[in-house]
Order: sequence, then C-alpha cells, then structure tokens
Amino acid sequence: MDAPLRLDTIKLKYEALEVLRELERTADLVTGTHPEITFEVEDWRAGKNYRKLQESGGLDATEFRQLMDDRKRMEFMQQILQNLSTSASELLDIYSHQLDSLSMKLSRGINSLPNELLSHIFHLAYHSSSDRTLLATRLSHVSRTFRSIVLGDHRFWSTVSLYPDTTEETLGKRISRSGSDTDLHVVVKYKESISASAFHAFVDLCSPTAPRWRSLSLHGVWDTYSDDYLERRWEDDTAASDELHKLMEQHHLILPRLQELHLSDHEPDDVQYEIPYWVSSRSDFEDVHHWVVPNLRILRCNQHIPPPSFPLRTFSVFDLHLMLRLGDTSDQITDLLKFMDFQPNITELILKLDGHEFDIEDEPDIGLYAFRGITSFQYSVSKVTIEIARHVYGPILDSLMMPNLKCFTLSVELLFPCGTLDEGRGVNALLRRLLPDPSTHLLLTTVIINIQPPPYKSYPQKTHHVPTQDHEKLELVAIPLAKLPHVSSLSITTFGRLSFRRRRARTKLYALRELQIRACPRIDVDGLRDVVQSLKNIKAWDGLERVVVRNCDLLDYEGALKVVGKEKLCYMDE
Repeated sequence: MDAPLRLDTIKLKYEALEVLRELERTADLVTGTHPEITFEVEDWRAGKNYRKLQESGGLDATEFRQLMDDRKRMEFMQQILQNLSTSASELLDIYSHQLDSLSMKLSRGINSLPNELLSHIFHLAYHSSSDRTLLATRLSHVSRTFRSIVLGDHRFWSTVSLYPDTTEETLGKRISRSGSDTDLHVVVKYKESISASAFHAFVDLCSPTAPRWRSLSLHGVWDTYSDDYLERRWEDDTAASDELHKLMEQHHLILPRLQELHLSDHEPDDVQYEIPYWVSSRSDFEDVHHWVVPNLRILRCNQHIPPPSFPLRTFSVFDLHLMLRLGDTSDQITDLLKFMDFQPNITELILKLDGHEFDIEDEPDIGLYAFRGITSFQYSVSKVTIEIARHVYGPILDSLMMPNLKCFTLSVELLFPCGTLDEGRGVNALLRRLLPDPSTHLLLTTVIINIQPPPYKSYPQKTHHVPTQDHEKLELVAIPLAKLPHVSSLSITTFGRLSFRRRRARTKLYALRELQIRACPRIDVDGLRDVVQSLKNIKAWDGLERVVVRNCDLLDYEGALKVVGKEKLCYMDE
C-alpha cells in the first residue's frame, strides 16, 4: 500500500471513530429504558436526493452519476454500520458473560436473604432516593419476590407525587397501595406542563387522605415571564404561598398528622446558573378559612418567604434557604423579618444564605427586630469574603436580636482560599462580623463554628503528614474569643491552623469550659500545641475542663495526650 492510500485510510478510520463517539454521546442521554428510534428514507441525505430526482421525471447523465455516487456512499456507510454492529455485539457478549455470571452470584446471594432483611435494604434505598415513588415502582418490577415485598409494605407507597405524567389511574394505585392508615408525604412538583386544573384535580383526589398527611411539599417555578426575559409581567407573578392561598380557598382540610410543610419558588431539580427573580407573596390570608394543622412542627422554604398573614403558626422550626439577588437583598430580608415578626412560636431558626454578586457599597437597608422565642439559630453563608461579611451577611445578623438565644451554629464557605485573607487576621475580622453581639445575647452558651474553603480546594488524606517546616505556611483561622465571653461550649471545624486571639491586652475572664476540635484535617501535634499556647496567652486555658479531639486525621491519641494532658483530653476517632 502506497503512502497516500495509507493516509486516506487513517483519515477515514479517524472520521468513522468520530461517528462511534457521537453514538456513545447519544447513548449517554439514555437514563431509563431504551427508546425505540426509527428512521425514514428521507432522514438520509441520499434519500432526499432520490426523492427530488423522482419528482423531476427522467434522469440526465449528471443525475445518473449522482445516483451512482450516492449508492457508493450508502454502501460504504452500510459497511461501516455493519462493522460497528459486529463490534458492539462482541462487546455486548463480553459484558453479558461477565454480568450474567455476576448476576447469578448476586441472585443466589439475594435469594438466600430473608425477606425481612431485603425489606430493610429496600427501605434504606427508599429513604435516600430523590424519587421514592419511581424507586418503589422499579423495585416491584424486578422479580416476584421483590414485588411481593414492595407491594406488601404500605410504607413503600407513602409518597404521593404530582408530575407532568401523573394520571388519575396511577395516582389511585399509589394511594390504594399505601393502605388505609400509613402516613403520607404529598409532593407537588409544579412545572409549566402542569395546568392549574390538573393541580387542583390532584388535590381533589388526595383530599380524602388528608387526615394521613405527614408532610406536604409544593415545589416549582410559579411565576411567569414575558417573551422578553428582562421585561417581566409583574401582574402575573405568583409565589408558593399564593398557590397555597388558592388551595385553602377551594379545599378546607383538617390535617391532624401534618408535621412538615415545604414551600419552594425554585425548581429543586433544575440547575440554575442565575439566581431566580425575587417574588414577594401578595396574598392576604385573613379572609380565608385556613387549614387545621395542630401538629405542624417544621416549615421549610426555598427561595420563598410567606406573607405576614400566613395563618399556619404552630410550627417551631423555620428552615429557609435564600439566594440573595443583587438589588433585591433588602426586600428579601425585610420580607423575612416581617414574616417572622408574626410567628411567635419559632424557637429554632435555620437560615442558609447564598449569592453570586453583591453591591457592597449599598448595604441592605434593614430594620432591627427582636425575636424573644428563638433559642437556637443556625446561620449558614456561602461565597464569603470579608467585604461581603461586613456589608451583607453581617448587617443581616445584626438585624436579628435574640435575647434568649442559647445555641448558635455558624457555617461559612469562603469564596477564596483563607491564605488570601492576610494570614488569619482576615478570618478573625470575618468571624467578628459573623458572630452575635455578646452584649445583647447574654444567654448564648453553646457555639459551633464550621469554616470551609472553596469546594475546589483539596487537603491531605489521613496518611499524609504536614512537614514541620511547612507548618507556618498553612492557613490560620483565628477565633476571636472576646466575641464569645458567655460561651461555655465551643466546637470548631476548620481546614487550617487554629488559634485564639483577643483584641485587647487586658485580662478577661472567659466562661469557656469545653473546646471541641472536630474534623480538622490539617491540625497535627504542632498545630494542637499552638492552639493550647494561644489559649494560655489569653488566660483561657486554666478554666477549660475538657478538650475534645474528634476525627482529626493527623492527630492520634498519643500525640493529643502529650499536648493536652490526661485530665482534660477526650479523644474520639470514629
């Protein structure tokens, strides 16, 4: 074979492999059963040419030559497809041989398990699944044994969901399979393909089971947009609470078992690259005969805050995930504070804040609100810099006066590596801005701090050791203990070195009695020694009664014991 022909063959092989790669990429789109895809003659370029030639009547020499060339190309493509099919069949045979053997072993192993153990395994999978209804259906189609187990346990059918493809027949089957007394979890995932009539028909079908509802979730993008993305039709925008208001108007329900309500204005399964527009609920619940929910304990909201007139006020836990939007932050936080001001039973607040861009020169215009019922507050903020903490997250925290707060949890995900924050002084300033004011939170005795780097940063595994000469180069997380004068129990999880500082030189008595160092992957013996020395420097070591070291990869018991001493050390490695 001469060189030009060899090169042409290599090029053809390369192009044919691209066909294979495209076929593989197409196959990656298949997540469930294989769809049956058919092709027509006109799908081929040659087929289209042939139809055109047929319509033109007779063939001249040029058109005849085109047909001959098309046939040659079709013969080549057919040969390529046959070779691909042969290769795919060989690979499938290899897979089948291996998998059939493994399946037989698994089948023998599974068949040897008692049904009670299989049921327990199924329940573990069921409770960790994002689509429990679909999982139960799939399990029931595996074998007679699986079907008997799944259909025989009403708990596998306790989630009743409305999707675009939900029919009255399938919904009726799910409800009947749940039995007559099993707790039900009702989930509505609203999309544009679900009409309002279908939504209310779903509630009509489910309403007879209302006394069994344990939780109710309304997920979806409820607001509408005009054709112009930037030009919004404000009169059409609705929030989850507005939909709930309509439900209450049309369906008066008594829900004695309902413990959790989830309202979302953000599609939970949709990957959002932009923060959705903020839509405040405009509904007034004063004129509606609201539902009876004597045991409602938890209200969870995602990108949604109910209006102050929200009538379901028995819950004590309020869990809110809010994506702050440039220009809307003040409105969002004001909506939050006004809503909470009318909810006297909230004792536990879980607030998760996120955002992509802020105007740090324009601090949120927020008032000061007192919430005397709150005793526990979990504050989680992400993409944090010192400036964002100072101008956004700090003022939000300052607006919350919780005089009876006893437990505070702070979770921080930094936007940049800590090393860029001036070797710890930046983190120290950040924490001073994100910890409650001790002068107005005199009962705060338990604080949990978790500071994490950006998700992309990696850290040593358990088998790695941090060399002593590099120790000073590690990021420093300095804890301002002066902001925690009343705290007796402090738990810290961080990714770098740990130290304690005070801003003033004068001696100060601290209430700290227990320090927990949890899951700090880069603290070794030298790092622990620095922690102890920093506590001694600010006169806080002698008052400590216990130092808990838990799941720190580079600290073993002997090393921790040498630094802390037997009297104070409590070592845990789980």
